[in-house]
Amino acid sequence: MGSETAMRKGIKILGKVLSAAVLLLIILPLALSLLLDIPAVQNYVVQKAVRMASKKLETTVSIDRVDIGLFSRVKIKGFYVEDYQRDTLLYVGRLDAFVTGLGIFGGGLSLSRGEIADAKLYLRETPGGEMNIKQVVDKLSKKDKARAEGKFRLEIERLETDGLDFCMERLEHRNPSYGVDFADMHLIDIRAELKNFTIDGPVIHTDIGRLAMRERSGFVVEDLAGCLCIANGCIDIREGHIRTAKSNIELPSLSLIGLDWALYKNFVEEGDITAQVV
Repeated sequence: MGSETAMRKGIKILGKVLSAAVLLLIILPLALSLLLDIPAVQNYVVQKAVRMASKKLETTVSIDRVDIGLFSRVKIKGFYVEDYQRDTLLYVGRLDAFVTGLGIFGGGLSLSRGEIADAKLYLRETPGGEMNIKQVVDKLSKKDKARAEGKFRLEIERLETDGLDFCMERLEHRNPSYGVDFADMHLIDIRAELKNFTIDGPVIHTDIGRLAMRERSGFVVEDLAGCLCIANGCIDIREGHIRTAKSNIELPSLSLIGLDWALYKNFVEEGDITAQVV
């Protein structure tokens, strides 16, 4: 009789423990999702991640504000990355994106739509002769290639930019009497509509629906479109066109072929150009 009572008590206690465990499994994810929906909690988590990124890269990385909303919508304001010469490498004033996949089990990051506004990307040659972005990317790469988990992959179905500035500066400027100085190029107010934008390791490809910009020399591109692929020192454009105030160029195909990006410093002797121009 005593053993039966003890067994009933044991079963009752076990039932309570299992009930509590099931309840925790339901409540904890709900509580966590509610906490992460609070802007203060979101920004606390982001700032912790930013400090880890700064430590890994050994440079300054910062974000002013993050807002994670319904339907996997993410808003980021004031994203900043500094190069090792303590100058701006990347700044994004505002980024809105809808996340469709995080690639936890492979596949990379996927977005259905992304919008970037008031952004700046400044690529500069360092006193050591390499580009500042290469220094940062090298910090991200694995020391042991054999243990690397895989290539970085990003997919965006539709990407729009508004007010993007791009600068590429070499140590030695060419200072032409007119036109673009490609050793000190500054593209201003880039507005673009891109589809199927993909970064797959060293390969970038996208369909450019519309791209307009002006260079500080006064040269203006009113509209540029086409299918673009960039990979391992090669740039390929298919079914493209470029329209300026005084010209309209059709590009059934254009290929710039170099064995390495470093060869573009002396592309005339080291690279090949193949094109069909109308």
